[in-house]
Amino acid sequence: MKGNRMLKPILLMLALIVPTASADEVNVTFFGQSTHLIEGDFNDKHELFGVEYIDTSGDYDTGHAVSSYVNSYNIQGYMYTYSLYSPYDAHKFRTIFTAGATTGYKDTGGVCIIEVGELCSVLAIGVEYGKYKLVPRITLFGPALVFSLSYKF
Repeated sequence: MKGNRMLKPILLMLALIVPTASADEVNVTFFGQSTHLIEGDFNDKHELFGVEYIDTSGDYDTGHAVSSYVNSYNIQGYMYTYSLYSPYDAHKFRTIFTAGATTGYKDTGGVCIIEVGELCSVLAIGVEYGKYKLVPRITLFGPALVFSLSYKF
């Protein structure tokens, strides 16, 4: 696998240094596994680690996240995303719409709507279950359906 694994601890330290005064919720994502909706020899264990700050003060919750992961092509990637969350329903499910940018897809043939140098656009939709501190999420990233786990602080 390509990439520098030392960036995960650095990412964590940077994420913890960021002021969290405006964040009403902090999620740490520590697990990601996928299945692909197209044929191919893809990585499905993503060594995902990310931190998201969620602001709950508006009509819709909004989140800013930074993540490190090994993508479907076994390449280390780093991602920034902005997410818009629907309100929780009566059963504690909510929908997530995500947009952002990631590295690790140059010259892979991966789905990039916009590609600028090393950066590839990210568009995703997902659903999460938020009744407990441990939050499972299913997200569709292009042809990959990703199951992830986060801990809500």
